[in-house]
Amino acid sequence: RQTVENNKNGLLVPIKNVDALINAMQFMIDHPKMVQEMAAAGRKIAEDLFDVNKVNDVICQTMKI
Repeated sequence: RQTVENNKNGLLVPIKNVDALINAMQFMIDHPKMVQEMAAAGRKIAEDLFDVNKVNDVICQTMKI
């Protein structure tokens, strides 16, 4: 359900909180190295959770195919 882990592969901000969004965006601008680290972590999470082969295996196991 949750694909963003705060400070690991992105920054979470409260809904409709413009100040928090501005602060998060400024943080990203000020810390490009951390942005690269978060991007790499995000890719790893996506590969682990959403790899088509892994998803298909789960579907086949669920359907007992």
